[in-house]
Amino acid sequence: MNSLTINKGTIYYIIVPLFLIFLSKTAFSQSDLAKQFHNPLGTLTALPMQLDVDFNIGDERQTAYTYTFQPIFPIKLNKNWTLVSYTILPVTSIPDSSGSRYSGLGDLEVFLYLTPAKPKGTFIWGIGPNVVFPTATNSNLGTSKWSVGPALALGVQSGSWTAFGLFDNVWSVGGWGDTPVNTFNFQYYITWQSPGSWFLITNYVISSDWLAPVGEKWTVPLGAGAGSMVKFHKLSGAAYIQSSYNVVAPTGGSNWGVVFAFELIF
Repeated sequence: MNSLTINKGTIYYIIVPLFLIFLSKTAFSQSDLAKQFHNPLGTLTALPMQLDVDFNIGDERQTAYTYTFQPIFPIKLNKNWTLVSYTILPVTSIPDSSGSRYSGLGDLEVFLYLTPAKPKGTFIWGIGPNVVFPTATNSNLGTSKWSVGPALALGVQSGSWTAFGLFDNVWSVGGWGDTPVNTFNFQYYITWQSPGSWFLITNYVISSDWLAPVGEKWTVPLGAGAGSMVKFHKLSGAAYIQSSYNVVAPTGGSNWGVVFAFELIF
């Protein structure tokens, strides 16, 4: 019954972004807004929402679902500096080897990037901490550890192209879990904006668990997709779809997945 309920919910969350792309009142191209949307360290307050569907997990080839809310709040500190707050709150449903599922909240992550308010030229950068809060409602959905570490974002915007690399590593500093945390993430983000509303995108995270056994540390997805800037009533936003293949994954990990994303811009 749980599996059926989750699948019905997944169908709903897949249809909503597609509906907003194709049936929104107006797809539009507004170059300044599109450029800011493609800049993760820009001046826009936004609410990205994303559904990740990962297939073929374990011997039973089951499916995991992660729905994330990712609010972005830029705070202007003065005329020279901006602090960009980027939060990730996942709601997850993962299978286990017995055929049952664990569903609930995952761990909350908060990134704080200090970035120049007016970047010079095409180069954009930001630096700050990443803090992980043990908010998971089940120990199988999180680390049960407080973790912290540095985060760095480096990017270039030139013409229709945007390319960013976002790096972070966190170490556990407390909590009640038995397993320490030492994990690295590299998010690669590349987009090409067409003269109209549509864009091409590749936006994935390469990760490593440094404490895992040799051969089990890395997850390396490669993929791409497409999306559109949209206008829905008085709100602007964007929606896109991606698909990826994991060229490297731990034993029993997913080998491919699909991402459905929608972002409201305020």
